[in-house]
Amino acid sequence: MKEVLKTNKLSLYQVEEQDQLVLIFKGVIDEDFIISEILINKKTNIHVDFDKLEQINSCGIRQLISFMSKYLEDTNISYINCPSYLVYQMSLVAGFIAPNRKIKSFYVPYYSDEKDSDTMVKFDLSSLGCGPSEVQSKLSKYKDGDGHSYEFDGFIDKFFQFLKLQ
Repeated sequence: MKEVLKTNKLSLYQVEEQDQLVLIFKGVIDEDFIISEILINKKTNIHVDFDKLEQINSCGIRQLISFMSKYLEDTNISYINCPSYLVYQMSLVAGFIAPNRKIKSFYVPYYSDEKDSDTMVKFDLSSLGCGPSEVQSKLSKYKDGDGHSYEFDGFIDKFFQFLKLQ
C-alpha cells in the first residue's frame, strides 16, 4: 500500500493488483482535497474504497467528482464499501454515477423498534441474487443473526436512486 496523498484530514492510498488499482480514502474529503497533488498509476479497472471515509462535505463532493473526471475518465470505476451518507450523495449529485462508474458495495442504514437501535449492514450488489429493480424491496427490511427485525432507516427511494443511474 502506497500513500499518494496526505493532508491533516485525509490520506489516499493506492494498491496495485495486476490490471487493477485500489484507491483507499481514509479521513475527511473537503475543500482541502487538492487533486493537482495526486500522482496515481492508471489502470483499466479501479476500485475506489470508501470504508475508512469519515466524512465528505459539499466542497469535497465537487472535488471528488473533479478528481474522477480528471484522472479516471478512461477507466472502469467500482465504488466499494460506500457509507450510506455517500450513497445518498452519489444518487443525487450528477457526475458520480456514469457508464464507467458503478457502486458495487455499500452500507444500508436500518433501525429496529424492537431493540431501539440502529445498525449499518454492508451489501455487495453481485451477491444479492436479484436484478436492480428488485434490490430496493429486498433490502427494505433486515433480520440480524438473532432474528431481530430492522426496517430501512431513511428515504429509501432517494437512497436507491443510484440503481436507476448505473
